[in-house]
Order: sequence, then structure tokens, then C-alpha cells
Amino acid sequence: MRVGILSQWFDPEPGPARLPGALARSLAARGHEVRVLTGFPNYPDGVVKDGYSVRWRTDEDVDGVAVRRVALYPSHDASPVRRAANYASFGVSAAAVGTSAFRGLDVVWVSNSPVTVGLPVWRLSRAMRLPVLLHVLDLWPDNIVSSALVRSRRTTQALASAVHAWNRWMYGNAAHVAGISPSIVGVLERRSVPREKLSYVPLWADEESFRPSEDETVRRARGVPDDRVVVLYGGTLGRTQAIDLLIDACGRYPDDAPPVDVWVAGSGVEEDALRDLAQRRRTGNARVSFLGRIPPAAMSAVMASADLHYVGLRDDPNSAATMPSKLQATMACAKPILLAIGGDAQGVVARAGAGFTVPPGDPEAVTSALVDAARLGRAGLRTRGRAARDAYERDFSLASGTDRIERILDDLRTRRSA
Repeated sequence: MRVGILSQWFDPEPGPARLPGALARSLAARGHEVRVLTGFPNYPDGVVKDGYSVRWRTDEDVDGVAVRRVALYPSHDASPVRRAANYASFGVSAAAVGTSAFRGLDVVWVSNSPVTVGLPVWRLSRAMRLPVLLHVLDLWPDNIVSSALVRSRRTTQALASAVHAWNRWMYGNAAHVAGISPSIVGVLERRSVPREKLSYVPLWADEESFRPSEDETVRRARGVPDDRVVVLYGGTLGRTQAIDLLIDACGRYPDDAPPVDVWVAGSGVEEDALRDLAQRRRTGNARVSFLGRIPPAAMSAVMASADLHYVGLRDDPNSAATMPSKLQATMACAKPILLAIGGDAQGVVARAGAGFTVPPGDPEAVTSALVDAARLGRAGLRTRGRAARDAYERDFSLASGTDRIERILDDLRTRRSA
């Protein structure tokens, strides 16, 4: 097949932004011709990466895949105006000067995040008659509401209404719509996407970066005793990730429980508030340390040195339907999870025996899980980590995700030919 991939985020951007690149390489390795339409790399700090400068458009080759980059306004800070400019500028540029790179293709896979990709989706499907598989990675506008990026309630309601209308138009232009969790598929069906047009396709991890490792150099460098459990949160320090819940739980940690070290690695708009919270809480036997922003190349060593990984989201209806990419990345590393999320993510961890699940927004339950993990010890946690890796290979690997997407795209191509 001749396949297009449309995503605002792409290599060399780190973290979840690398997942479209992993799909592109996987499809190319299976013999498909792959072309990519994306923006100039500026995630996660809003600064254009070295070696790039924003131009109207440019074409390059990345690992044997033809990549077209189009202009955008680089930003990823807390300003809703600048964030909206970032999203909208990519949507307009991609529709205006980017989609021509997909002439002659059979099908196109599109990441729905951000929803401004609806503009190039319309051009691809209506003007160029290309079947589009729209992969819903985030529920919009639900994620805007839960992130509290927009503080005004009236503005939030108006924005949500406009985005709902935009989504209905975008879903109507797509030939098929996939959701990354069963709950997202259910939400999309309730939002009038026909059931026969929907599929469940979970996301994979960046398997080049996230894989089992016994590297404990970071642990030794920090002087952590061999028998002590280390708990890690690694990623963006924002309100959505509920890191304050973990720090609050550390403040409740009992003095008679085995000591644990809690590492918070990353940066973000909530970093100062979280540091202040940790100072105000008496953490005692659950010592909290902030590691700062870790370069992507060094993050695998930090993850390998930890025994248990915290994954949380704020307690709201959107979190129950979300399958955060951190979940798959941690499972790919064969690490157990302390999960403070409800819904589908909780079911994944519980069924696999891959760690500990607690209700979102419950610091006492997180404290209890920390105590249980400390008493289970490093050997017991490694057993749960192996269960996590088994579940990842079975349900979430890049190979299984590519299989699902390949089947849908081939069906769309066949129907188009017919």
C-alpha cells in the first residue's frame, strides 16, 4: 500500500510525539510506501529543535520515510492563546501546502490530536478523495476542560460547544475512526459516530526507548540502598497528571513502614507548586526528590533504576476513558505501575497483575499502595513488572498495533478500489 501519515507531532520530538514515527517505520518495514506530513519539531518546550527553522514547507528523508514539514507557530506553554495558535497554524499550513505530498497514495492515517487536523482531513477526504483512518488519541474538548487550560467557565463552555461541532464535521469526513480505549470508542458512538465506522486500536510505546533494562547506574549514583524501593514519576509536571496526589500520599506515609524513595523527574507549569507542596508536607520515610528535566536519551536509565512507576490523572470523567501513553511505556520497560486512574487503564493493570490500582483523587489509597509496595520489596515488584511486559507484548506492542491499522487501511483501500 501507499500510506500517508498525518500528525503534528513527529521525530525528533520525544515521548508520545515519537509514536507516529514508530508506526511509519513499522509500516515501511512491511514493504509499504510511507509519506509523512507533520510540523517543525518544537515539543515539549515550544522551542524549535536545533537544525530546523520554521519555513512555509520543507521536505526531508527520515529513516527512509519521505517527510514534509509545514509552518506552525511554535509554543507549548500555559497560554491558551499561544497554544491555540500552535494548533491552528499547523492545521491551516497542512491543508494549504502539505496535503499535496499525499497525491497518488491509497490511504491516510491521521492522529486526531490536535483537532485542528480536521482541516487537512477535509481536504484529503473531500478534495483528494483519499480514505482517512482518524485515530482518536485524545477526547476533545474533554481534555481542554480537564486540563483547566482555560480558566473562565463561560469561555470553556463556548469552546467545548464549538469543538463538539467541529468534531462531528471531522468524524464525518473520515472513512473510519479508531479509539485508543474501549471507553473512547463508546463515547464516540454516543457522539453519533456509526458503530460500523469504529474500531478499538490501542497505542504502542516507543520501543526503541522503552524496553526492559537492568541498568541501575542512577540508583547507585544517588546512593540508594540495594534493598530500598524507588518510586518514580517521570514526565510533564502539570495539573492533569495528579502528581500532587502522590506527594500528598508521601506526607501520610507511616513512620513504621519500610522507607521508600520517591523521584519526580521532569518539568512543567506545576513544578514550583509541587516543590512547595513537598516542602510543606512531612514526607519522613517516603522521601521525595525532584530530579529536574531529564534528557530523553537519559530517561531510560532513570526508569530502569526505579522499582515502581506512578501513573495518575485528575479525577474527572475524561480520565476514566483515557489510556495514557505512560502506561504502555512503563509496561514495555517491564516495570510495575501504581495507577491512580479509573476506567479502562485500571482494568488493564488489574487484569495483568501489573501493579497496584487505586481510585483517582484518594491520597490515603496511594499511601496504602506505597506501603504495600515497600513491604513486597524489590523482588516482588520485579515479578509484577514481568507480568506488565507480558501484557504489553500481547495487547499493546507496536507489532500488534501495526497489524490492526494495516488491516483497517487495507480494507479502506479495497473499498475505495471497488
